[in-house]
Amino acid sequence: MKLVDGELEYELPRASVTGRAPSVKSVDYNYDFTDYNDRLHMGRGPTRLTVSGTATSAELEPIEYATGADALYTFYFSSEQGGDDDRYYQRVVAMPVQSQAETADLHTYTIELHALDGHEYDADTGEQLT
Repeated sequence: MKLVDGELEYELPRASVTGRAPSVKSVDYNYDFTDYNDRLHMGRGPTRLTVSGTATSAELEPIEYATGADALYTFYFSSEQGGDDDRYYQRVVAMPVQSQAETADLHTYTIELHALDGHEYDADTGEQLT
C-alpha cells in the first residue's frame, strides 16, 4: 500500500484497509406550509477509508510527514491479500496518523483517508470499478 502525490511515494508498511464507508450526495427540499418534500440524489460522495498497520520508528516518520501535509494523494492498495497494488482511489486527503508504541521501535498506526472522488479504479486499465 502506498500514498502517491505528484512527486513522492509514501509506503504504508504491513498495512491493510480495515474500514470502508462510502457516502451518497443528496439535497433535501423541505417546503414550508406544505406536505410536499423532495430529495434529489446527486451521485456518490466521498469514501472514508481506515488503514491500519505496524511500522518501525524509521518507517513511521515519513508517514507522519505525509499525513501532516496539505496534499491530495492517490492511494494504491491490493484487491486481495498478498496481491500487488492493483487498485486505487484518486483525490485522497489523509488525516494525521494516530500511532501507539508497542515496543521501543515498533508502532501500530491508523490513518483515516477521505477519497473525494469516491470511486475505486483498476491500476492497469484506469477503469472505474465502483
